[in-house]
Amino acid sequence: INSITSIIIGVTIEDRIFHWNPYAEELLGIKSKKLKYTRFAESGIKWDWQEIYEAIALCMLEIKTVKLDDVRFMRTDGKEGVLGLTINPLIRDGMIIEGFIILGKDLTEQRILEEQLLQSRKLEAIGQLAAGVAHEINTPMQYVSDNIQFMNKSFTGLLNILNTYERAFVKQKDNSNILQELGRIDELSRKIKLPFIIEELPRALEQSIEGL
Repeated sequence: INSITSIIIGVTIEDRIFHWNPYAEELLGIKSKKLKYTRFAESGIKWDWQEIYEAIALCMLEIKTVKLDDVRFMRTDGKEGVLGLTINPLIRDGMIIEGFIILGKDLTEQRILEEQLLQSRKLEAIGQLAAGVAHEINTPMQYVSDNIQFMNKSFTGLLNILNTYERAFVKQKDNSNILQELGRIDELSRKIKLPFIIEELPRALEQSIEGL
């Protein structure tokens, strides 16, 4: 019993400690010699006594084992630890309640690992969310970029046609040159596919506005 790496505390029906094993001494930093027949509440354990005694009362009244998870306590190094406790009624001859036995495991390292795992999962979820957000942003940005490149190229051709129109307007008094300028306009229109630009340019602008 003394070699078990669990807290074993025995308390009588009069709330007096009668057993305090070596592991309890080591973990709680309280020697058993100082506690022999001391009231349990005066043992000096730094934890939530109200929570403990409520569980003890339930154990004694209903004569059943009561489990407590994540009981916070102060370790000997001054840091907070976590215990898992089981409070068991101590019964003699199947009917006489003589007290209770508390069994406890130090869950501190386990809870730290669980917290680290939870944090890792949170970071993984954030990474997946970031990837999804990046995809949602990149998709409209891509067609905005494509549309702007198309518009840039189209406007270059349109400017050439507008400049030719302007020259034709200036030279309209000279009927011998106007037909030549109109021919150049027709040639440029076919070269830049003017009907296609007229049809697609408004659509590209609408898509870009939507993407932005």
